[in-house]
Amino acid sequence: MVKVAVAPELIHGDVDEGYGPVADAFRRNFAERGEIGAACTVYRGGRKVVDLWGGYRDGVKRLPWQADTVVVMYSTTKGVSSLALALAHSRGLLDYDERVAAYWPEFGWRGKGGITVRQLLSHQAGLPIVDVPLTVADLGDLDFMAAALAIQRPLWAAGTRHGYHTITLGWYESELLRRVDPGGRSIGRYFADEIAGPLGLSFYIGLPDDFDMARRATIHGRGTCR
Repeated sequence: MVKVAVAPELIHGDVDEGYGPVADAFRRNFAERGEIGAACTVYRGGRKVVDLWGGYRDGVKRLPWQADTVVVMYSTTKGVSSLALALAHSRGLLDYDERVAAYWPEFGWRGKGGITVRQLLSHQAGLPIVDVPLTVADLGDLDFMAAALAIQRPLWAAGTRHGYHTITLGWYESELLRRVDPGGRSIGRYFADEIAGPLGLSFYIGLPDDFDMARRATIHGRGTCR
């Protein structure tokens, strides 16, 4: 493994008065905890009070982290995706207490007919896995994914327990949104058009074809850097 030393001059940004400890903790991540590259932004009352970035967006190639570098958000995307569903709800496109199958009839297969939108979105539907083997190409085929999700059998009766839908929730949300949106848009397209675009956000649920991949940060495994 290659140790990546991050010089202090590679830490950039600033914080408002009173937020110095945040900057101190950010710098310690590099000096003491082996951080390779990171960014931290905090808003309070709609005002940016912390804006920090530093290190490398690629620790192997030693490419510095820039102010506009983007990085995979993992499950943080679940919270952001919920905004898209909430917006659809506010526009009367769906009801949280309606059955998912009322909008997406095939969803009702294999004992899922009574599952409500609320139960699905709150990880109570018993659908944390997909039994159908999937390839990378399959993940880009929304119709195929809809069919794979529709034939999934729940692992427990909806509403009787919670179970984190780690890798499936986004696909279920996307197909539900496709069924209720007049334009038939996926959750990524809907979020881009209705939320990220109007607000000028560089947050993507699926990168657009014209995205500058040089802005993307590399996620290093234990075998590449430490």
